[in-house]
Amino acid sequence: MSQSEILTPTYEIGTTSFYESHVRPVVVEFLGTTILVFLVCMFPATSSTIYQSAFVYGFATLFLIVSFGDISGGHFNPAITLGCTVAGALSIPLSVCYFFAQILGGMLGAAFVRAVYPLKIYKTIVGGSTVLNIMQGMKPGWGVMTEALLTFIIVLTFLHSVVDKRSKLAPLSVGVSVAACSFVGAFPTGGSMNPARSLGPAIAFSVYSDYVDDLIWKYHYIYWVGPLAGTLFAALMYRFVLASVNRRIRLL
Repeated sequence: MSQSEILTPTYEIGTTSFYESHVRPVVVEFLGTTILVFLVCMFPATSSTIYQSAFVYGFATLFLIVSFGDISGGHFNPAITLGCTVAGALSIPLSVCYFFAQILGGMLGAAFVRAVYPLKIYKTIVGGSTVLNIMQGMKPGWGVMTEALLTFIIVLTFLHSVVDKRSKLAPLSVGVSVAACSFVGAFPTGGSMNPARSLGPAIAFSVYSDYVDDLIWKYHYIYWVGPLAGTLFAALMYRFVLASVNRRIRLL
């Protein structure tokens, strides 16, 4: 099954099995998100290496889309799944399945990080959790805006390059956009742009560590509200301005 068939489901009864059209893509989203969160959180993003972690995020996104994009579309992020759904490129039932697969994958990936690292190191990197940088004066509203704007860029890049054009360089453009946005977002919010990437480590750190930083949960809503707002804005921009003729909503 090609990537275009995943992004725009047009299955006819008797032509595609339920396993191929739903089970296999959902399993791949679970697996891909597990790998993504594990790799991103395994990198010791301390104060001296926080910006380098952005490249791990971008490269991981790139090779996962190249490897698994033809099966599931290569989302591995609830924000991208929501964007594709609003843009009319993914059915609602499949998007709901993707969402739960990504959330569970993020939790498993974060759990693997806890299983690999000694507790001392694990505490130092806060389990790979994304935390608002209040130590440098960042406010929650700024954090929400940061995550919203960065997610807007990533989702719009995905919709325009992968969903519409489907060029051979589409995975590269998405990977580079993730790396760039994560790089500039590292200081204020940790540059998540992915609720599954933030939720998994937060749960793992809270459950498996004897030290619980209240800041992880106090401002965790930032990593949901921001990406949600940015995704909706990107999807609407795509539908009204950037989408191809068959998906663009025409006002005149």
